[in-house]
Amino acid sequence: MKTSSEEILEKFLRYLEKERKRVWISNGIVEFAFVSFASLGLASLLAHIYSNNIYFSVLKVFIILALCYGFVKFIVSPILKREEKAKLAIELEKISPGLGEDTLNALLLLSDLTTNDKELGVSKFLTEAHVNEVTSKLESIDLSPAIPSEKIKTYWRPLAAILALSTTMLILAPKGFQSLLFSANVLPPSEPNLLELADIEVEHTYPAYTKLSSQVVKGSTGDVKAIKGTHVTFKAIPIKKLVKGELVIENGLVTSVSSDGERINGEFTILSNGSFFIQDKNGEQRSRIFKITAENDKNPKVSIDSPSDKVIEIEDEENLDILYKADDDFGLKKLLLTFKTKRGESSRSIGQIKEEPKSLEGKFTWDFSGVESEPEEIIEAMIQAYDNDTVSGPKVGVSNVIKVKLNDPRKRHKNILVSVENLLDQFLDTLADEIENRPWDNKNINRTKVIQDGISSKIEKVIDTLNEILERIKDDDFSNYTYFLGLSNMKIGTEDLLNERHDLLTSLSLSDISRLTGLITKEINEFEDSILFLDSLLKGDKLRDSLLYGRETLSKYKELSELLKNLKQNENEETRKEVEKKIEEIRGLISQLTKTLGSINLDIPDGYLNPDAFNSLDLEGKLDEIMNLIKEGQIDKALEMLASLGENLQEMVASLESGFQSYSSASLSKEMTELNNIISNIEGLEEGEKSLKEKTEKLKSSLLKDPSSKGNLNKFVEREKKKIEMLKNLLMETRSKLFPNFEKNELVEGSILVDRILYEIDELKHWLESFEFNEALLQAKDVEEQTIGLRNLSDLRLGKIASASLEVENSAELAREIREDLEELSRQGGKKEIMRDLVQKQDSIKKDTSKLIGKISGLSEEKLILPPKIGEKLLESKGFMQGASNNLKDIEISKALSNQDEAIKALKQAREEAKGLLEKYQLSAKGMGIPAPFLMGREEFKEGIHGVDTSYVEIPSAEEFKEGREFKESLLKSLKEGSPEGFSELNKNYYERIIK
Repeated sequence: MKTSSEEILEKFLRYLEKERKRVWISNGIVEFAFVSFASLGLASLLAHIYSNNIYFSVLKVFIILALCYGFVKFIVSPILKREEKAKLAIELEKISPGLGEDTLNALLLLSDLTTNDKELGVSKFLTEAHVNEVTSKLESIDLSPAIPSEKIKTYWRPLAAILALSTTMLILAPKGFQSLLFSANVLPPSEPNLLELADIEVEHTYPAYTKLSSQVVKGSTGDVKAIKGTHVTFKAIPIKKLVKGELVIENGLVTSVSSDGERINGEFTILSNGSFFIQDKNGEQRSRIFKITAENDKNPKVSIDSPSDKVIEIEDEENLDILYKADDDFGLKKLLLTFKTKRGESSRSIGQIKEEPKSLEGKFTWDFSGVESEPEEIIEAMIQAYDNDTVSGPKVGVSNVIKVKLNDPRKRHKNILVSVENLLDQFLDTLADEIENRPWDNKNINRTKVIQDGISSKIEKVIDTLNEILERIKDDDFSNYTYFLGLSNMKIGTEDLLNERHDLLTSLSLSDISRLTGLITKEINEFEDSILFLDSLLKGDKLRDSLLYGRETLSKYKELSELLKNLKQNENEETRKEVEKKIEEIRGLISQLTKTLGSINLDIPDGYLNPDAFNSLDLEGKLDEIMNLIKEGQIDKALEMLASLGENLQEMVASLESGFQSYSSASLSKEMTELNNIISNIEGLEEGEKSLKEKTEKLKSSLLKDPSSKGNLNKFVEREKKKIEMLKNLLMETRSKLFPNFEKNELVEGSILVDRILYEIDELKHWLESFEFNEALLQAKDVEEQTIGLRNLSDLRLGKIASASLEVENSAELAREIREDLEELSRQGGKKEIMRDLVQKQDSIKKDTSKLIGKISGLSEEKLILPPKIGEKLLESKGFMQGASNNLKDIEISKALSNQDEAIKALKQAREEAKGLLEKYQLSAKGMGIPAPFLMGREEFKEGIHGVDTSYVEIPSAEEFKEGREFKESLLKSLKEGSPEGFSELNKNYYERIIK
């Protein structure tokens, strides 16, 4: 085990060894830095002697060798160097004579003592004593002289100087030398020397279609970025003179570079991404590579703003307005509407654009004539916008897609008729079940309930079919409005029966069998009427369909006649093809007409509705003969035969019209007769109410001017008004005594009550002037109660109110007197005697109105096609008549006149509604029935069939408008003049009362 002296000795020696090695490495780094900076500066200086890549490579090799030599000698060698203990002893000897020898002896003794303790010539204790002595000496002396001095402390200034000098020389060295020095290459590159360019200037001349002015970029890096087709002019000043140069593009295209002795000039056109450089024609010098970025012309942007629905439904011969927007960065050339059908893709030009604007918005009306598509097909359409790019070709922008559905109204109508036929079959099936399964057996109640539940399910299906048909009729241009009303009434009646059936079957018992039998009888009658109506509807529709085919055939005949005349004057192949096409169209219509007539079995005059008689005309054979004559060139004979064919067609259409009108008139005769009676009754009620209103107005005037049997009401009103003025003066005196300094807004007892009484007195005066005696009496009672309250305050001697006790007492007495006068007028019964005749007349008119309402209700139960609005307006007029009667009894003449006026308006609306419906029936009877969508509106009735409004709308005449204008001018004049006499103070008091 080592003693402490031994450990201290070894520690001192290790420390000395490490410190010396650290200093050696540090000094080696300093010496390496000197060598590196010196070689770099020297090489940079020598680089100015000759500008050649090989020479630059030699200088680079020199620098590398110098660096390697310095690194090995000054850094690697000190790191690997290991110092022997004898040399350390020598260094210690230099510090203190004999110390090195003693240290070395101590180390040897320790070594021998460790290996062979017995062979040692001295004792162990003497050895340890010697080691302790050496250790003591080492601890007592300064060992720093044994450590070499650090050169960085001495030579940092020369090192900094040589660093600055070599850095400066490197910065000033030729660029080629710098590039080679810092590159990974040692040998000279195979490329030419770098051609340095300064003051680079790039000019962009943009394509003509962009309408952009040229742009010059001074102080450019040389990289080019512009739209395709841009012509670039590259200008620069070479650092070294360039006698003959060229501009080389990445794809190998070479153009000459001109020079004015100082600045070079090269040109090229941007067609794609790439790069370019400048070099001399000998290939000895070359500039750096410049980047070319070709920007593409952006596609135009186009959008369809309207319509925006998912699928737009277009009716026959209807156009679609398309609102669009388009824009492009440089200009728009043309717009196309493209659409796809099952037969292919087509396009329509929206229009050539002359000035090539950057943005454009407008409306395009799409006419669907000539669009070849399948019935009910959904067409996808979009707008394509083309820009004015003349370099790489026009770019195309595509809008959002809209979907259009071309409705086939005739096909839609035929589908509805198929549903009507299905409804007819359902009614027949239900009717058969009703007849066959009457509940004769009263004992088997369960079996009866099961059977009747099955019939209820069939009735529910009937109602579902009715709802479907009614919903589809709203968009059917071929469905007559009378169809809709008839089917609506049928639906309501069937639903009522079904509800009654459900109520009965829910708790069916033996005692209910008689009621069930009665209900079934009612249903059988109802269903029979519905079946007859549906059968009549189908036959009438087929007859009308035949008439439409006939009219269309006659129209095509006239067009064919004009084409033949044109062919006679100027025979050409195009006109001949049009003639052949028109003949085929007529042939198809005749075929449809024959097919439709064959399905009708009606007694129509002239025999043209008999298919056999119709076929005997042989219209198709005559068409064949006309076609043969045209082919043979005998146009005159063809025209003669066509004229004969036209006469037959005209007679046929006339017969169809006559038959259709007869049939339609017969089917609607009852409705038209009843409507005429209703209109006549309403006109009588209207005239009676107008006459009564005139008498009421005369009575109001007479009450104001002439004395009546019970006294002069006008004098009564004037007398009471004087009392009101006296009452008002008494209250004003009371007010002045209660608060003489009222302008200071003092609040004293009774002040608010007095103001309220004054306000109510003004209202009382107003009711008297209006001859509203009931209202006046109620107001007088309120005034009396308020004055009594004021008197009670006076009796309590509160505040200043006692000072006005006399005025308060007189006010209460006068208010009582006014109230008693009005009550006396009411008790006299004079108003009943005065108004008796008018009330009786009003009640008589109201009674007649009630009878008419009951009659219309009965007609609805008989399934006559009548809209509900007639009855609704009559009910309104009845309500106004009742109000007028009550007003007359209460001598409220102004209110009575107002109610009479409203009753007249309601009667007029009912009359106009009935007249409008009668006109529709008359048009239907003539084959010109108004389509349901036209009257109802396609968009307003998407949620249901309730609230159908067919009211008559009358545009005011010029004279009527003049009266309205005069009234408006009079009203404006009155507003400018201010409130009427007596109302200004009333309004003022009213607002003051609200504020308080």
